[in-house]
Amino acid sequence: MVVLFHQYIVGACFRKILYRLQHDISKPILNSLMGISTFNYSQTPCSSSDRDHDFLLAILSFQTTNAIPNLNKQAQAALDHQPFEIYTEETHTELHALLCELLERFEASLELLAGYHTPAGTPENYRRDLHVAASIGYVLFRLARSAAIEKHFKAIEPLLTNPRCDKANDVRGRLSL
Repeated sequence: MVVLFHQYIVGACFRKILYRLQHDISKPILNSLMGISTFNYSQTPCSSSDRDHDFLLAILSFQTTNAIPNLNKQAQAALDHQPFEIYTEETHTELHALLCELLERFEASLELLAGYHTPAGTPENYRRDLHVAASIGYVLFRLARSAAIEKHFKAIEPLLTNPRCDKANDVRGRLSL
């Protein structure tokens, strides 16, 4: 029933979500995020929580393009009711790569759904593609609600630029999260 509800939400709102992802304000911020390839791990005070647990369980059934062995180990520990640590020296780059992959794949899946609503679109694989978009959206939702994403954005904050500011080195040109 929950999966059906997620599919309904994505099916009903994909145009608005896609519009927001591709908006002139969103694109530079997403590009800034995607442009980060290396960054230093910084241990930030923020305890793991049920929110991290839910995210880890969500990635267990999700097929990624990038390998995330350390995150998968933590996800298995969460599944086995063992202690887990989601944002560590070993997992921080995997988490960033997963975030970027989720955002790219979610946008692509929404664009695919938009193609069904054009005169040239055919409905043969709509249900399958709607399920894929809803699955990606669910993992992204769980990540956005996790304590790990807070730690991650605190770590990469100095690397994110504010597209509204002309001067790249100006303190006001940095995003504050």
